[in-house]
Amino acid sequence: LENRDVILIDQRGMGHSQPGLFCNDGELTDECRARLVGNGVDLSQFHTAAIADDIELLRQSLGLDQINLFGFSYGTFLGQEILRRHPERIRSAVLDSCLPVAVATTAEGGPGALASFLNLIADCNSDPACRASYPEIENTLYAVLDRANTTPFEILLDGETVSAGPSMLVTSVFMALNSPSQINAIPKAIYDLAAGDVESTALATVLRSESNNMPYLDSQGAKISVKCHDILPFETYIEAKQNNASLNPYIASNYDLFALTGHTQCQVWQVRAADASFHYPVQSDVPTLVLGGEYDSLTRSAWSETVAATLSQSYYFSIPRTGHVTIQRDCPLEMAKSFLNNPSAVPNSSCLSEIRTSDFFELPSS
Repeated sequence: LENRDVILIDQRGMGHSQPGLFCNDGELTDECRARLVGNGVDLSQFHTAAIADDIELLRQSLGLDQINLFGFSYGTFLGQEILRRHPERIRSAVLDSCLPVAVATTAEGGPGALASFLNLIADCNSDPACRASYPEIENTLYAVLDRANTTPFEILLDGETVSAGPSMLVTSVFMALNSPSQINAIPKAIYDLAAGDVESTALATVLRSESNNMPYLDSQGAKISVKCHDILPFETYIEAKQNNASLNPYIASNYDLFALTGHTQCQVWQVRAADASFHYPVQSDVPTLVLGGEYDSLTRSAWSETVAATLSQSYYFSIPRTGHVTIQRDCPLEMAKSFLNNPSAVPNSSCLSEIRTSDFFELPSS
């Protein structure tokens, strides 16, 4: 906003776009589908290629010769398709926390999330104070999950007692990897819980949900349509089960359920699949900055590197000690701004070393 106009888009089916594909609270997938179809909604029109063309039409309507793309998470999935379909109209692109079109991301989600957690453990182990305080983070987490499976922990959180079983703990720890205000408390939270400290401040930090409080953004029907047109027809639940089989059973159970829920929804939603060519790697010579957070449990950093590999004018950076949506940190944000000013030059990444070498993890009080 300092130097540029920023155009924010509610893609078709989402936010304030009409029709909005919202499922009501408590509404089952088949009930939501029946209601939307009964209201005249053609569910087959809500998919990534159509959204990419919408953005091109918007560019035309605004009378712009070229635009810079910025997308994170699903926005990178969409950004890849825009680069494929309308490259001549894109001056540059910033793709942050990538969801590759050519990777079975649901089937690989569990191992990806664990890999991100292990990156955090590796960073702790490289810090003498952190390693001395928390020498066995992974095994300690698994021991905590075993205990929670036998007897869920009763934890006081924001004035309410919460019963925390293995599923909640896995979800909380892995989602905390993506929050700048929660990451550094993860090792201490695990060790505090192992010691039976259910009133730990670090534990409360990790377990406290940072969920979106703007429900108008959460168009479940549009998500299902995109997922069932563009992603899950090219994966199977069996693939996910096989990939998760080597994980800790509580982690595997969470990601098995995530995959099963998606495939079950698609059986109900009944939209056609994208053409197989949609999942070919996107090749483009548009200057593109690609960012991936090393702790990202939703779109692992290796996926961003995969996207960059077929973009001939791309610059890829792995952002240390950072999870999903790396520009929550000042360093990658400044890199992105520098890139937009001169997309033909490699952004100055010297600030990344400051992230990696800074004191980071919360340690036990002396």
